[in-house]
Amino acid sequence: MSADRTRPDVNEVDLIDGLMTDLTRRTGGYPGPTPAGWAYLAAEAARGLNHASNRPVSYAWPSDVDSVLGHLQTLAQRLPQALDQARRWLAAAHKAGRLGDDRSGQDARSTAYLAAMKLLAAAKAANDLADALRFTREQTSHLTGADPAPDPRGDALRSDGQDSPVTARISPDCTAGKCGACSGDAWDFAKDHRVDCEHDCHTREGARRG
Repeated sequence: MSADRTRPDVNEVDLIDGLMTDLTRRTGGYPGPTPAGWAYLAAEAARGLNHASNRPVSYAWPSDVDSVLGHLQTLAQRLPQALDQARRWLAAAHKAGRLGDDRSGQDARSTAYLAAMKLLAAAKAANDLADALRFTREQTSHLTGADPAPDPRGDALRSDGQDSPVTARISPDCTAGKCGACSGDAWDFAKDHRVDCEHDCHTREGARRG
């Protein structure tokens, strides 16, 4: 049975809370750093996540993956507000005549307008990301640990000499017996890239055409 990893480990929570408390104290109380400082912290957190998850032992259970996706979903849900506040600040600064453009002959008004349009698009993209992660978690929240199963072709899982097992490179449609819906694409989990689906239905189809 998988462990409950809806939050980081207790020690991790204590460490993170301690760091945030110390950060707030050092900067003179809430809200702590400047907006640029918080954005830098978020960017560094993303880099830390990339490093921490780039190992075969990064995740012990499916619930670990679901936990990470849940926190990323929360992050994505919070981004539109920050983007909108940046957009509104630029609009107010422009209205007050406090914006210029360091490019010769470039009108600050058109630059500010384009920036505002891009920020609106970025906020929509963040909302779309949050929705995509929410839909993903509707699946990952049901996944549990299990003993390795035979691959869809009936062969036992085999090892390529690495730590991770190598499964048959077969599309989800063919795996589910829906060969007619298969696009011909599959995923090589050992090498982490797209490959042609290797289900024997494609071999039979090719033989019929031949």
